[in-house]
Amino acid sequence: MEKGDSSSMGEKETEETTTTTTTRHHRTIPPGLSREEFEELKPIINEFHTYSMCSGQCSSLLAQRTLAPVDTLWSVVRRFDKPQTYKHFIKSCSLKEGSDMAVGCLRYVNVISGLPAETSTERLDILDDERHVMGFSIIGGEHRLRNYRSVTTVSEFAGAGERKMWTVVLESYVVDVPEGNTEEDTRMFADTVVRLNLQKLASVSEGLARDEDRKTRVEYLLKSVMDFGVGKMELSALQKHRSLYVPELPPCLQGSIVQVEFGEATAVPDISDAQSVRRSFPHTYGKPLVHFLTPSSSVRDAHVIKEPLTRYIMPHCFHFHTYAFERKEEN
Repeated sequence: MEKGDSSSMGEKETEETTTTTTTRHHRTIPPGLSREEFEELKPIINEFHTYSMCSGQCSSLLAQRTLAPVDTLWSVVRRFDKPQTYKHFIKSCSLKEGSDMAVGCLRYVNVISGLPAETSTERLDILDDERHVMGFSIIGGEHRLRNYRSVTTVSEFAGAGERKMWTVVLESYVVDVPEGNTEEDTRMFADTVVRLNLQKLASVSEGLARDEDRKTRVEYLLKSVMDFGVGKMELSALQKHRSLYVPELPPCLQGSIVQVEFGEATAVPDISDAQSVRRSFPHTYGKPLVHFLTPSSSVRDAHVIKEPLTRYIMPHCFHFHTYAFERKEEN
């Protein structure tokens, strides 16, 4: 073989090993996202969640739906200097000394013990407060996630009804497959970490939203007192404490997806009361009883509800059961 031929073969092999392709995860609807939401988010996915990657890499796109307002959620996501607010497995984080939180800055992350990592050096690549986009790359440290790049976007949705608003977080990544691991193993590990982080992000942001709502209610109450011409009147400690109360949702209603099982139709113990109950509860009497299931329940023919405001189903059921109970006590 001629020397020139050998050189050409070497160049050809190098070209083959560095061939890049476009990620395909953006073509599949992530779990937890409806087709309508996916179609609306396609421009954002195509712009921010599509990567060029080399052979020996893997990628993924994950989604999380939350009831927190977009501004509240974004206030958590944008804090490149405080990822431990919602990211599991991070013990501490600090920015490079003397640097501001701007594109190009570095953060130094210490990972909790028990993981195949100790430290991570990460660079802020994108921070768009107007479009709610944040992205970073891992450029050093003691870990196995080589050439890790990630982008997170926050998008608000509004339903047809009043107050029906929710937020969807998308997070994607591309990373090298470590030597000795398969692409499936690497994706499974990274997906698990990202999914846990997104779930905690939803929980943290919804908690912040409740705190903001409590503060707004107190301020509104104080303003109402002033508007009625009794500005010198002060609320008692008990009144202030009562104004902060927000009923807690039961665990079965706290997720973004609710499972229910429909039972028998509602009825009254005494059939002679049927007409009066029907007049008092025209929207619920005769409807099937609804049994709310825990997220881990596996019930055949269970009905899955993805509507964010499922919590408002509860009062309708409760009113009828209260009435039936009181009638029974009277008898």
